[in-house]
Amino acid sequence: MVTLIILFIVLVLALLILPFSKALMKDKQDLRQSPIEVRFKVLIDEINKAFLDGKGTTVYPVKNDNRWLNLHSDDRANYLFQFNYSTGHLTVYLHYKYLQKELNANVPFYNVRDVDIFTQKRMANEFIQKMRVAIMKHQETIGIPGQSGPIPSQFMDDEDDPIDMVSSMYGDLSMHQKKSIINMGYLIFSANGSSWNDFVSYGPTRQQLNFLNLNWKDCQQQLNSEGENIIHTDLKELEDGVYDSLLMFWLSMVVTETGPDDNRAEKFLSMNERLGHSEQDVEQRVQKIQAMMNFFGQ
Repeated sequence: MVTLIILFIVLVLALLILPFSKALMKDKQDLRQSPIEVRFKVLIDEINKAFLDGKGTTVYPVKNDNRWLNLHSDDRANYLFQFNYSTGHLTVYLHYKYLQKELNANVPFYNVRDVDIFTQKRMANEFIQKMRVAIMKHQETIGIPGQSGPIPSQFMDDEDDPIDMVSSMYGDLSMHQKKSIINMGYLIFSANGSSWNDFVSYGPTRQQLNFLNLNWKDCQQQLNSEGENIIHTDLKELEDGVYDSLLMFWLSMVVTETGPDDNRAEKFLSMNERLGHSEQDVEQRVQKIQAMMNFFGQ
């Protein structure tokens, strides 16, 4: 009996440790081919400009460990930024001193092995905005705000920034709703038998996960525990602009290398119908979106 228990424990540990170890090995390969300052150059440059007037320099603080990168400037010595890349995720840390009191805050970004310039700018925008709020609150709890140097200009709202405009579109959605967006995409994608791994490896999925800053495993857990019906409850009364944007993501799930898949198309239409949108309504919306994209040269 004791032997069986030991074997069971070993098996469970193996199931937990092996995927993690593989992810770490993948990290080493990623960083060997493209170190943090190259892989996330746009993100780092945006943070550098926002907080350090572009004068910050990068250094690896831990010898023989390229998973950590520091960004610092002698001119703004009360700011220290750290970037930690692990198992395909990136966490950006801020260490900020104000009147000898230190603020420590961070923002995690999931599934960022492959990120484009647009996604990195969105990540930078999110980090900058969140740190703006954190710094202001930190200053207010200590004394008169604004005495530790000017607040970065990028902290100010820019209504003309397209990334801000798109991000604000999803600003009122709950985390639960965001996971349902991904899960609806998965149910459409898997209608022909495709797996979660296939779904997560698909380009539009990776982009949407990055944009919503979600870990796909959290989405999978929600779907497994609550089922499909919760998706329709979450997404049934979306605003038209939000729905139209998501419609193109879900529509992309229908496509395969050889063209549209009938099973996926059927699932796409049936799930949208449960959200209150008939096939005719969906078709009209897609045509309108495509016309706008053609007009703007997309």
